[in-house]
Amino acid sequence: MDENRDPRNKKKRTIQPLWLSRMEVCDVLGISTTSLDKEVRTGRIKSFKYGGSRKFHSRDVHAFSVRMRDEFREQEFDNEYGVIS
Repeated sequence: MDENRDPRNKKKRTIQPLWLSRMEVCDVLGISTTSLDKEVRTGRIKSFKYGGSRKFHSRDVHAFSVRMRDEFREQEFDNEYGVIS
């Protein structure tokens, strides 16, 4: 039986939130609110308004982080100090 479904399993299960606030997204991605707002304006990360505050779906935040990683990997570096050619 799957250990997450076993009622005898006493491990604490964590529930990941589906929607994230601006501050939560900034903490997860390690960027400033200004940078996040810029990415929202350019349409690189999807968001929506709910109850007067901007929310982000966790799936969209994950997809954005993957794109950020891939764009960083595509850059070619000249030397071990990270100078971009």
